[in-house]
Amino acid sequence: MKRYYSPCFVRLPASFLPTISPAAVSVHVTRDTRAHPDYRTLPRPVRKLIIEDEHYPAEDNPPIVYLPDWVDSLTLMYAPAFGPELLFPSCLQDLSLESCELTELVGLPPSLQRLWLEGCEELVTIRALPPIMNMVSITDCLALKDYSFLPRERVERLSISTQAEDLVLNFLPREVGALVFSNCRTISFPPVVSSVTGYLRLVDSLPLCGLAGLPLSVRDLRLQGLDLENEQIPGFLRHMTLTECELNLTQLPAKLESLTLKRVGVRLAQLPAKLESLTLKRVGVSRLVGLPESLVSLQLIDLGGLVSYEGMPLGLTHIKVSEITDPEDFPRLPFLESAELDYVMTKDGTEYTSGEQYIVDSKCRAKRPPTVSEDR
Repeated sequence: MKRYYSPCFVRLPASFLPTISPAAVSVHVTRDTRAHPDYRTLPRPVRKLIIEDEHYPAEDNPPIVYLPDWVDSLTLMYAPAFGPELLFPSCLQDLSLESCELTELVGLPPSLQRLWLEGCEELVTIRALPPIMNMVSITDCLALKDYSFLPRERVERLSISTQAEDLVLNFLPREVGALVFSNCRTISFPPVVSSVTGYLRLVDSLPLCGLAGLPLSVRDLRLQGLDLENEQIPGFLRHMTLTECELNLTQLPAKLESLTLKRVGVRLAQLPAKLESLTLKRVGVSRLVGLPESLVSLQLIDLGGLVSYEGMPLGLTHIKVSEITDPEDFPRLPFLESAELDYVMTKDGTEYTSGEQYIVDSKCRAKRPPTVSEDR
């Protein structure tokens, strides 16, 4: 029988498990027999195991409860043959369950660092996770209502996406690095809200009480696809990113340090006096006025409608302009005199190859640099 030799990755039917080379490190198994495969035949070098199995257990094939104890990364896809008594490897660090029919997830080892759950629509209960984890991602697990299983102390990134109309969180870790909610309609936070040390990202999701219901520990807020015309921007924010939002920026937080607007049709209000960084991408702005003197970084991306500016700060140390259709249509920027300024323009047209970069001097004359190392 032919053996599969691979120093890293092997994909094969389950009936070929005995043929795997001892050098294999990553294995993707697809079920091709009615009988349950014996995963104990996997060689010990295998650290990453992906099992794609749509077969149901039968009377002569009870649910699978054993997996190799030396696997540290496991992905189960569908996997109806795995019962609730499944013994997870004791050294498991990464676990991904995709469209699995498990109703209960128990016996997770203390070594677990990253957990991905996607489309597990029947999952109701998860026993407690380790107190500190790097990642927890939950997508479309509609039956899951109790979140008290989340790490007690800290999780570096927590992401929840669900099509349910209301997401009611009865628990959050004491400390969260990045907190992401997608398609959650409305979110109800628990009475005791954790400390968000990184950023809070809301995609088509809003707290039940609007932006006024945000945790007070949030300093970096990233919003996408929201109607914010009647919302008041919280004053405790230091960094804010708005993408494809409808809003009226009549008043921004006084202590805001960075502001990023992407594909937003908005009339810029008076910018905060402490603003240090401003990024505008595909924003309908024809004039740049009232930029604060504290501004040190300015990025203008695909602003074809910009025709004039007034009162550019003298303290700017980083300027990047990109995706401008024609440099001749862009206003002259005679204040760009410092050699330290990073001012890059890309031009897509018949004269130049698409994607080439050009450094633009203080008179806005495009010239090709000898080498281009700056990322777009």
